[in-house]
Amino acid sequence: MLFVAVNFQYHLENHGWKGANSIIDPEEWCIIVKRGKGSSWRMATGIRKDSTSKVNTLDEATIKRIKDRLAHLLPGDTSKIEYEAMAPYIVHQRCATKFVQGIVILARDAAHTLLNNSVGGLGLTTGLLDAAHLSVSLRRILNEGASTELLDVYNNARRRVFRERTDPISTANLLRLMSDKPEDNKKRAEFFKRLHDPNDFSFKLQGGLPDFTLTTTSNTKFDTYHEVTWFISVTRIEDWTIEEFKHEYKTVHAGMTKKGKEQGSPLRRYIQLSNSDLTMPDAHQPHWDYVTCLTFPRLFVTHAGFQDPGYRARAGAHIFCRLDQQGCLAKQVTKYSKSIHDQDYQNYVIRALVFHDRRADIDEYSREWLAKRGKSQSKIAAADENVLKYILWEDHTPKNSDAFFANTQFSGGSWHKYKAV
Repeated sequence: MLFVAVNFQYHLENHGWKGANSIIDPEEWCIIVKRGKGSSWRMATGIRKDSTSKVNTLDEATIKRIKDRLAHLLPGDTSKIEYEAMAPYIVHQRCATKFVQGIVILARDAAHTLLNNSVGGLGLTTGLLDAAHLSVSLRRILNEGASTELLDVYNNARRRVFRERTDPISTANLLRLMSDKPEDNKKRAEFFKRLHDPNDFSFKLQGGLPDFTLTTTSNTKFDTYHEVTWFISVTRIEDWTIEEFKHEYKTVHAGMTKKGKEQGSPLRRYIQLSNSDLTMPDAHQPHWDYVTCLTFPRLFVTHAGFQDPGYRARAGAHIFCRLDQQGCLAKQVTKYSKSIHDQDYQNYVIRALVFHDRRADIDEYSREWLAKRGKSQSKIAAADENVLKYILWEDHTPKNSDAFFANTQFSGGSWHKYKAV
């Protein structure tokens, strides 16, 4: 396929077209975006060519097909389209194995080429955010005497963003426009079904935030890409009776959560764990009555739920415990499980939650530590007949938790005490 970018002048704004427009079709797909002030626009599209053609050149027949496509898609008198430029480009998405090697540092297109589908501008955005992260690291190293290990952090963080976010998101964007495969048709149908569902609040809000997953420097950003488990301490209000507390938490709150799930809440798992007198040697046991564990497909969904008027009116207004809660929002790093079903053991299984204290705001476990810890503990679990499962989570709580939990009953909690569970 030959990808082509076309710059042209035409008063599309007079026909009600927005600044960015997507045409979905297996043959005539394209995106059409405004290029700034005036009536300057750009179309990016693709033309299928036979295997004997020079795929990176524009011959007269191809130019005619491009112009015919644009004239067919646009409203009004398309004879008035003024063509400014037309250029082919080859799509490829590549990433360097290292962004930092000796005295050489890579960023933007030198680090990752996303001569992608032009859908979403993710290559440009990712490159700018590379520069943002690198500039912060260099300033701290050169002006504040910080360790050059910050460059390793830059390397790992920015490569991970491209490989785990930019690359798959931009590929999904392109397939949504042009693919005619059954599996992609199914995903496309589901996408638009949810987009048009007036009750699917979180999905609509999520649609506007793909670029937010690409930053590695914002204190207010949160991970919108991975499944997260939220650990929340639950402690009885001092002047409540045990019976009143248990009723409000174990019955009323659990019932609200179940009802929310029935009405379309994206919550994947909800577990209430009762604290026992058992503890580990040399460990400090917090005086909590319970721990709530909620698993969401993405941290974004948790945040979006806070904005939902339905949540605010019901579960968000229900007080069932002290509000000086502790815990963290965490991403699963390692999971080892024997061939068992949880329901077979739920009547007598014990879950040991080990919270790893954070010594300072910037105290984090390295990728290497997490990998080593997960591997060693999984090996121990495999050798112990009493251990059924081992999971290691890494804290992903937004650094600015005040912004994340703003105007909720969780705003008075402590959410940065732990770096892993």
